[in-house]
Amino acid sequence: MVRQLFLVQCTVGSNPTIPANFLSHTRNNKDLTKSGTPCVSQHSETVTQSVTHGLARYAQQHRVSARGNHRQKPKYRAGPYLMRRGRMFYFRKRLPAGISKFGSNQFICLSLRTHLPLDAVKRAARLLTVYEKKEIDFVDALTEQKFCPDTFKAILLEAMRGELIKMVAEERQADQVSDADIDQRLAALEAENQRLRRAARKKEWGDVLDLLKEASALVSVSLQEPIPNDLGQRAITLKRSLNDVKIAMDEGDDVRTASRDLLAGHGVADFDAFIKAPILLTEAKAKTDELYPSKDMKRITAGVHRLLEEFFGNSPISILTKEKQKEFLGWASRLPRTQGRSHGRNRHGQAGKTVTKAEEISKADAEDLLCLEEIRSIEGISDAEKRALLADRLVPRVTINTL
Repeated sequence: MVRQLFLVQCTVGSNPTIPANFLSHTRNNKDLTKSGTPCVSQHSETVTQSVTHGLARYAQQHRVSARGNHRQKPKYRAGPYLMRRGRMFYFRKRLPAGISKFGSNQFICLSLRTHLPLDAVKRAARLLTVYEKKEIDFVDALTEQKFCPDTFKAILLEAMRGELIKMVAEERQADQVSDADIDQRLAALEAENQRLRRAARKKEWGDVLDLLKEASALVSVSLQEPIPNDLGQRAITLKRSLNDVKIAMDEGDDVRTASRDLLAGHGVADFDAFIKAPILLTEAKAKTDELYPSKDMKRITAGVHRLLEEFFGNSPISILTKEKQKEFLGWASRLPRTQGRSHGRNRHGQAGKTVTKAEEISKADAEDLLCLEEIRSIEGISDAEKRALLADRLVPRVTINTL
């Protein structure tokens, strides 16, 4: 037995290719000397063969151990506002209440386009800085609507149309009324006009709130509260003019004659055409499909109608002024070139999801903002190179021909 261990040590020491840690391993390795092995001297070739087998077993165990350690990746915790999907990192942050209530998504999630943790942290920090600067503007833009004069005019015209329609119906169904009842109605209308004058001086628009709500609902416009002073002032003036028309009717005039000055002041020439119900976008689409029944034309009409309905709602076509059309085309020009392909219904049997055009535009704008900040922070290249790099990486939008 002493001779066997001596020969093993001599054999190991004589081979310079054997790792040094194997020497210490073999001293306690029971595989080299199995229990029950007779303690007799062995030939040197037999000892060398046993050492070779021991080396093979040691190398195999080392490879298995190394392979196991390689598979067990160290746990990595993403930093603030970071999320990992597969190999790529994403920026993820909860939206404020002022924004999230307008859509289904409660978080903003953008790809950082990197699998390196250090780069992901840097890019997320830059994106968070930009987001915090613009967050107040985002909330204000969604919660505070800015009405243009054309929108004010559409609301007021719809309010005037509704009141005139009611007057025409009352005139057709009017019964004989005593002078005392007429005098009482005239006094009530005069008192209401006086109250409206006092409310206009105090900038109080509560007396016309219901009138404006009904009219704004008909034109698919969300009424802003508190009511802007410009709209409130014009609504009170309209309400007083409508009361004057009612007074003239109670004194014997017909509704067309009594409302002539009011209609002329709003640019309306034909009374009968004005009091007709407005043509909505859905009715205009149905009429277009009737006039142009070809399959290709219906497909184009349906695509345009989806965009118009999302931007304007099912509004009367009278509000589609030139300025409104410019706003719509400016909004549509921001659509990504891949719009309409994120619904997930390309395979048979998949329910998919509904993705609005506004969500697609918002996602593309956010990716462009991230790309802009990333390229802006690059040092060592000229502005011309940055512009060329930016033009290559921005999200492609729809072309002028498509619009």
